[in-house]
Amino acid sequence: MLFRQIYHSPIGEITIIASDKALVGVWLADQKYFAEGLPNQTIKNQANVITQLVDQWLELYFHKSPPLQLQITYNNTRLTPFRQQVWQTLQTVPWGQTITYQQLAQQVANKNYTRAVAQAVSHNPFTLIVPCHRVVGQGHQLTGFAGGLVRKRWLLNWEQ
Repeated sequence: MLFRQIYHSPIGEITIIASDKALVGVWLADQKYFAEGLPNQTIKNQANVITQLVDQWLELYFHKSPPLQLQITYNNTRLTPFRQQVWQTLQTVPWGQTITYQQLAQQVANKNYTRAVAQAVSHNPFTLIVPCHRVVGQGHQLTGFAGGLVRKRWLLNWEQ
């Protein structure tokens, strides 16, 4: 069984889905790839321990108190090892800073993997928790964000 909790943020509703054991996803309303690959299970509109921890983390985030990395288990059964590596590396990008796709590719494998890294970033099921909004294009140009560029700009400005 899965549990769903909604967090009401300044950039819209954020859906948090978790099982008893792991975080399954965190998505902005109308986000591209919303709930992609979600296990075919009953979802209760009810909080559990994991969704409550994420809710508290989001509360800190939206009160400009940079939260620590969540110490929870992520449901990664549907993720490739490469995507997991990209997302783990993304979690090291500090609040208020950005990284280019090429820099991220260099940290994960090498700069020739830039497209693969961009693909992994675009399918991030843990929005904000894995800060994909901090990834920018060359010359720090705002590019791609499954939640939309308006929200990406808002989040980057929020973190300044």
